[in-house]
Amino acid sequence: MNNRIGLGIITCDRLDYLKQCVTAIAANNTDLDYIVVVNDGKPFDADTVDFLNSSGVDEIIQHSPSYKSVGVTKNQAIRSILLNDCDHIFLIENDIIIKRSDVFKTYINAANVSGIWHLNFALHGPANKKTGSEEKNPRQVVDYDGTQIALYPHCVGAFSYFYKGIIKNVGFFDERFKNAFEHVEHTYRIIKKDLHPPFWWFADISNSEEYLTEIPGSIKNSSIPHTKEWTSNYQRANGWFEIKHGSEPTQIPDTKQEDVFEKLQFIEQNYAKKITI
Repeated sequence: MNNRIGLGIITCDRLDYLKQCVTAIAANNTDLDYIVVVNDGKPFDADTVDFLNSSGVDEIIQHSPSYKSVGVTKNQAIRSILLNDCDHIFLIENDIIIKRSDVFKTYINAANVSGIWHLNFALHGPANKKTGSEEKNPRQVVDYDGTQIALYPHCVGAFSYFYKGIIKNVGFFDERFKNAFEHVEHTYRIIKKDLHPPFWWFADISNSEEYLTEIPGSIKNSSIPHTKEWTSNYQRANGWFEIKHGSEPTQIPDTKQEDVFEKLQFIEQNYAKKITI
């Protein structure tokens, strides 16, 4: 591994969120070798371009026409990161705030010791928290000689880590998913390659809330509102997922805990490198 780290910032129209996100990255940028912003929304004005360039962004990709979808946007970020010779790929959506500069190496080292080379920040939105609370609610926390991986019931894709070998083996996001389930389906393909714990047991570092947070109200103020358009995206994504994999995501059966541990042992034995960077 050359250990170059690349970050793709995914944004669509929420300029105030993007500036908060980039400001936090710039304040904590000790490990990144390459940063690309991919904008799926309205074109940036000159002041925004100047702000991004002065904040350490290496490349800005603007969709024309706009609104191609989250999957297309993330794929462009990944391709740009790979073209710039990075082994480690991070994707961050514009409503996530970095709290600590060692977040990137912490995720990479967790992947190193566990062998799980794809991790997702689980605590964006309420899905993996106790009802009516901000308290996290993992199904299991697994200890690897002091490094802990938490397993959550829901796949959340606002901050993701991939080693480049994951993309080589599994491929890119399926761009036929339009702003719904593209990250769930991609992680499911990783699972089916035996490179991640089973479905409903999605992996994150156990103390990710110390490294990352979300802008308050970001789910409510999403660029993809919960409207008829969102419902249509959801329905189409469900149908395409079923065509590809034989069932809708919610119909995928759970896995017994003992079988999860067996899979974790297989992943560690085959893919852990035990190299600290």
